[in-house]
Amino acid sequence: MKKITTTIFLLCMSIVFVFAQHQNNRAYLGIHTNSVSEEKAEKLAFENPNGSYVTNVLKNSAADKSGIQPFDYIYQIDKEEFSDDQHLTSVMRNYQPGDNAMVYFIRKGEKLSKKITFGKRSTGNNNQRTQEEDPFLGIGQNHTRVPAGIVGVSVDIEGNSTADKMGMKDDDIIMEINDFKMVDWHDVSPAIDMMEVGEEIKVKFLRGNKVMEGKQPIQSLAATKGNSHGNSNDDSPNEELEEIEMEEIEMEDMEVMMDDLQEEEAEQIKIEVGVDMPVVQNLSIERLNIFPNPSQGEFNLKFFLPNNAPTSIRIFNSKGQMIYSNDLGKFEGDFMERFDLTDNPAGTYYLMIQQNDLSITKKVIIVRS
Repeated sequence: MKKITTTIFLLCMSIVFVFAQHQNNRAYLGIHTNSVSEEKAEKLAFENPNGSYVTNVLKNSAADKSGIQPFDYIYQIDKEEFSDDQHLTSVMRNYQPGDNAMVYFIRKGEKLSKKITFGKRSTGNNNQRTQEEDPFLGIGQNHTRVPAGIVGVSVDIEGNSTADKMGMKDDDIIMEINDFKMVDWHDVSPAIDMMEVGEEIKVKFLRGNKVMEGKQPIQSLAATKGNSHGNSNDDSPNEELEEIEMEEIEMEDMEVMMDDLQEEEAEQIKIEVGVDMPVVQNLSIERLNIFPNPSQGEFNLKFFLPNNAPTSIRIFNSKGQMIYSNDLGKFEGDFMERFDLTDNPAGTYYLMIQQNDLSITKKVIIVRS
């Protein structure tokens, strides 16, 4: 019996080793990305809506060494331009660590390309920072309607924060941070996270019918919360005024329903759109929830994973297009992220959470009230 147990243990260890080797032998860029809706691609003037919008670049990764930055929009690698059925993840399978490739992307409206030498998953590290090192603007999302024709996000302002000292107020609509357009809330965190404490942050925002611009050295999270000495610059904001016509629009509430994906439906999806969605719900996950419900299109996805393992999150629309992708690396504990679906139509979406070969797939139905 002891011999059998030892054999099973060694076999399991071999499987884990082979999987780890497989993961480490795949080409790795070292970025976190989001897909964009067709509406967002249009607002940003991206001709190809199937690209990957960079939200984070891991330090010392292949992307970091080549100069890829947050807000770069990758739409092609070598001769492989991304399409409905070919995205960044599938194209990367054609390469191994050490391979070279030309990566084509858009940065602030300009088409650029860089030669990249792919690394391994073990290279690069998540940019963990203490509260003293973490830049903090001091804004929270509110649900005030952004006027038609305006690209931006409406915010509330935290006292003693950089935004407060800049002169911003509740219900201001942030249009740009450091010249990057804030199309939705997903754009805010990358714009702030790419900064260092003490650097000057420039915010262009709308108040009433005036476009204003403020500049202020960004202070740390610790300074804002009163846990350390922070910037106490009380300079008045630099205002640039511009008249903008406003239009009143009623916002529709959106309700969300979540259900298990049935095997028959998964087979139909695979046949119709070519996406293989596992229906075996064998991932250990707790407190999986989407809230608030209803909302005006902005939902929080929250869950707890008790086990530490390479983790990925994918969301597909009913056409099989990946609208969200996040590789968390080795992860355990609480996860929460806000999703803005105001630009996405009501309908059916598919949420896949995977750790190694364990997974859970949920059908998420969005209904406009």
